[in-house]
Amino acid sequence: MDNFFNDNDNDDDNDIEFKSITRGAITKFRKDLGKVNIIVAGKTGVGKSTLVNAIFNKELASTGVGKPVSQNITEYSIPEFPISIIDTKGLEIKDYKKIIDNLKNYIKKRGKNSDVHNRIHIAWVCISEEASRFEAADKELVKMLSEYMSVIIILTKTFIDQGFDKVIQKIINKECPKVKAIIRVQAKTITLADGYSMPPNNLEDLADLTNEYLPESMGNDYAFVSSQKVSLKLKEAKSKYAIDLFKKEASKSKKESDLIVIGIRMITVISGIFGLEIDEDFIMKISIKIFGKKKSKIKKLVYKILKFVPGTKVNTETTSDQKVLIMESIGNMYLESLIKACQDKEKLSEYEIKYLL
Repeated sequence: MDNFFNDNDNDDDNDIEFKSITRGAITKFRKDLGKVNIIVAGKTGVGKSTLVNAIFNKELASTGVGKPVSQNITEYSIPEFPISIIDTKGLEIKDYKKIIDNLKNYIKKRGKNSDVHNRIHIAWVCISEEASRFEAADKELVKMLSEYMSVIIILTKTFIDQGFDKVIQKIINKECPKVKAIIRVQAKTITLADGYSMPPNNLEDLADLTNEYLPESMGNDYAFVSSQKVSLKLKEAKSKYAIDLFKKEASKSKKESDLIVIGIRMITVISGIFGLEIDEDFIMKISIKIFGKKKSKIKKLVYKILKFVPGTKVNTETTSDQKVLIMESIGNMYLESLIKACQDKEKLSEYEIKYLL
């Protein structure tokens, strides 16, 4: 990015109003971010908290705000984090039907909310392979949840290959045919008695499945993709989707300076998708690196991008197709920088990503 975008700003043209443009971009992103609410159900000890912590890299139960819904239902959320986890407890007791009924009433109440982001969107039902059983409580819970949302069965603690997954899939598919998917997941590294370590497994696949089965009404939201920390592929795909939207917007822009506003909004969205902290200083730093501080820099940027395209003539007035190409080039270069930054280390802090850019 440095070699391509950096240029000396010796123009006497007016400064770009980066602060106001950036504030508008951040406000718009937060409005479009949405929120996803996930039920994480299962008996005590099946590894629900470990799974949630692994997917979101957040210890919601300890760092979040827990709001008791009933004696056996708690909703966890973190301020300004677009995820809430509805945790159920007590399915291992004899009176589990009362707990399931309470959960059902809670789901129905949330379902009446006119705002789709306040409803419950998907359920993860965790069953430990160690137990080697699909019990009555699990069955009743899955059947109830499937009436209201997509359900993914997660077989946890899968470090011992007992063949249980094949048996349970047949049972679930027969008794609970509405289940969307069944997946074996190991949420953390397990070290066996002989010293052999088994790394986490299928976390990325679970993220992909969850994103696939979220309600269609949430298709334009960024909440889940930005919050999950295990699937770089999801973040890349959602970023490319966003770039396509901004390309269409750029094609309809009236003047070249509009590309600055559209471009800053695009940079904000991609940053948010990758889970970076969306603050004015960071977005302005990236935007100035791309567009320069002066309005006349945009024309130089247009020339610089288009000269790399064979057969493209740079006219006095930028055409609609050229505006699309410019937005695509800026979006893809920024996206590639973020992907490279994330691939350089297994886990990269927000500070390190900003530094690499």
